[in-house]
Amino acid sequence: MEADNLLAKYFGGTATEQELLQLENWIATSPENEVEFMRITKLYELAGTPENARLEINTETAKQQFNDYRAKSNKKKHLQFRSDSNKRSWLVGAAAVVLLLLATTLFWQKQDINPIVLSAQLEPLKTQLADATTVHLSAGSTIAYDNNFSKRNKEITLKGEASFDVGNLGTGKLRVAADETFVEDIGTVFEVSAFERNDYVQVKVTEGLVKFYTATDKGIVVKAHETGIYDKRTKKFRIAARYTLENENKLVQLNLDGVTLQQAVRIIENAYNINVKLANDNFADKQITVSFTNEKAETVLYIMSQTLGLKLEREGDNFLLKK
Repeated sequence: MEADNLLAKYFGGTATEQELLQLENWIATSPENEVEFMRITKLYELAGTPENARLEINTETAKQQFNDYRAKSNKKKHLQFRSDSNKRSWLVGAAAVVLLLLATTLFWQKQDINPIVLSAQLEPLKTQLADATTVHLSAGSTIAYDNNFSKRNKEITLKGEASFDVGNLGTGKLRVAADETFVEDIGTVFEVSAFERNDYVQVKVTEGLVKFYTATDKGIVVKAHETGIYDKRTKKFRIAARYTLENENKLVQLNLDGVTLQQAVRIIENAYNINVKLANDNFADKQITVSFTNEKAETVLYIMSQTLGLKLEREGDNFLLKK
């Protein structure tokens, strides 16, 4: 939907003047659109992280940009009015605005729309939504949605990381807004990692498939047993890992192209179902480009450690990379 794209650009602070005009026109079309704009604004404002690790949300930049545009636009309209006596008077326009705001307020109250925010602080949090979707929220993460979730739509804003075992009740498809991307469910179990401190958004699909896209890029489809990556620097999507099962053997294909060590570690953990720790965050941002096909996890980690001048230690399914 075009309005979704405009809203995503607006909240990202990247909307052009032409796109702001389109958004203004969409908001002015009906009280319902105004309410929807207010609802999404509230979700973005509330979907911060816990107080001990609060992240900045870029709504203020976008709001200022939109307000500046509207002020400029209103000034132009005022000048045009003064030069054209055939146009409606300012009082008529003001009355229309008052009626619109009144209708919006009444509609908002009638719909009883209130944002719900769930935050996992130091410990993970498990919850079930109205559509029977089970959400496992990682520590330091937050989701926000409105109290009419599954009645009109299934929109969730995520800050941090969560896995979703999607339910089939209610109306609409589950869609997660994660940083500048959207993850749209097509009957599945999936996990989204979108911490603002990272320069990527990662989606791992366990069952089914999802659409993974942005407001300006149709993105990719991530299938079961695949991990999709969106690089926030290059604005590119790709499948970073996939695996298949043949005769009870897991065949893993990795395509780690210019990723950080921290990112590579997470992809490997997901693909092999193991635990990998970095002894020191000082080398977490080291870049690495490697590809593997049907190699064991220990072999993959050993080659990576040698490439980066690190040491690898193993205890069962737990691995440690250190200097």
